Amino acid sequence: MNSPRPASVPEQLTKREVAEIAIRNAIETGLYKPGRIISQRQIAEDLGLGVTPIREAVLVMMGNGIVDRHKHHSIKVSEIDEKRLREIFGVRRILEEQAVRLAAEKATPELIARLRQLNRRLEVMEAADGADAINPIDRDFHTAIFNAREAPPFTPDPAG
Repeated sequence: MNSPRPASVPEQLTKREVAEIAIRNAIETGLYKPGRIISQRQIAEDLGLGVTPIREAVLVMMGNGIVDRHKHHSIKVSEIDEKRLREIFGVRRILEEQAVRLAAEKATPELIARLRQLNRRLEVMEAADGADAINPIDRDFHTAIFNAREAPPFTPDPAG
């Protein structure tokens, strides 16, 4: 696959962070489906990244329950049941509502214009059933909100 750094990935990220975002994106877009077992070397080849940042990203993602360790340097994409998904979305709602409150206090005309633009793109993709394009746009939308809030170093991952 050898994908370049997605446009929504800032340049100052570490290789591990880039790897984590790329793996999450591969899961979100269906390249790596829940239950799939895949070697870390294959992930590195698919994403055009080195094995070391993949290994480091996998450790973080295991801690977050996104993937599970499998034998021979492989991982299994976690299958999330409805109860766990509801819990995740419940926590995200609380965090995102607070982030929006903080961002609203710092809202600039540029931020409002950017959020409106992203929202229009999301509406177009949703109407066109462009599911593959929705996740990166949604991530950009949430990132704009989280970046605007100018809060202390609490930065939840808007990807997931």
